[in-house]
Amino acid sequence: MRILIVHNKYRYRGGENTVVQEEMNLLENHKHTVISYTRDSADIAHFTFREKLRLLQETSWSGQTYEDIHKILRSAKPDIVHVHNTLPLISPSVYYACAEMDVPVVQTLHNFRFLCPAATFLRAGEICEKCQEHGLFESVWHGCYRNSRLQSAVVAHTLHQHRKRKTFKEHIDAFIALTEFHRSKFIQGGLPEKKIFVRANFTRPVQLERQEPGDFVLFIGRLSPEKGLNTLINAWKSMPEIPLKIAGSGPMIESIATRLHADHMTHIELQGFVNSRTRTELLARTRFLVVPSTWYEGMPTVVLEAFAAGIPVLASRIGSLAEMIDDGVNGCLFEPMHEPDLCEKARALYDDVDKLKAIGQAAKKTFEQNYTPQQGYTSLMNLYQKVLQKRNGETETST
Repeated sequence: MRILIVHNKYRYRGGENTVVQEEMNLLENHKHTVISYTRDSADIAHFTFREKLRLLQETSWSGQTYEDIHKILRSAKPDIVHVHNTLPLISPSVYYACAEMDVPVVQTLHNFRFLCPAATFLRAGEICEKCQEHGLFESVWHGCYRNSRLQSAVVAHTLHQHRKRKTFKEHIDAFIALTEFHRSKFIQGGLPEKKIFVRANFTRPVQLERQEPGDFVLFIGRLSPEKGLNTLINAWKSMPEIPLKIAGSGPMIESIATRLHADHMTHIELQGFVNSRTRTELLARTRFLVVPSTWYEGMPTVVLEAFAAGIPVLASRIGSLAEMIDDGVNGCLFEPMHEPDLCEKARALYDDVDKLKAIGQAAKKTFEQNYTPQQGYTSLMNLYQKVLQKRNGETETST
């Protein structure tokens, strides 16, 4: 099969970029021809003032993308196009190019961007679904996208215009939601129910030798507000007996470093960005992983990696995390943004070596049953075939 992958890479590297690359590698390993069309938001930092002004318009419709995709479809002749992210450089013009060339489109819904300009259903650290209730332009007043009213207006306008034009409903053949929770949200948001399919992410098991029970707790992820870092640090301030390591990069890294120094929290170590080798070493030595997210989450790669390695996970009882984790069985849950509950659950888990071992074994079984590369490949191929068969059936019916 010939597959065109379309993805606008994020300015800060995170799980979604990794998922897209791993999926491309998976397809190539199974002898499919993979063509990629990518743009990188990191390039915006080097744009001239005029280019940045032009981007305000091209977020809704990029003539460059439209022409580029037309050329690729004519020359590479893919059987299917799989879109991941189009904001802000690629734009929804990709869907029209595919429609005009009669090539089916699959769209993975990694986050809630189709329903919320901020993509997280989060504002001022709390869950917010006002754009669902009162319209997208609620986000403009609050500057939900990148803390900018102007940029929020651009994203809200883009979504509003393409809803009016029925771009997403008519020019996307299938949507991939990562969990049943996500699927229900997108159905509530107006995407066609029959076109939304649940397909979990996958990960390759990290080759590591666990040093059980481990001598610290670990957070790995993007250092941004929706990841619950304020809750994490506030809770851990009262737990000096439990070492915590924070690994990752993102917009909060400087404020976290400043706070840890000012409050003399020497039991919390800020690692910053870590390469794959260091990441593996940290996972091998941790007692458990903590995921204190305050937003609904997609399907965090680090949770899948922990499951694969038999590492217990303590996570917020919210969104997809509450669906992935069976509390007390393959992981533990605490109430989101509830620091006392996090402290109580963290202390109890850290001190119970037998429970850690049992949860780790159950987590590994969960991975083997749901999140392996082979299961990821099979589910993706089944969806591609379903889309192609439906498109071919419609074509035959109309001729």
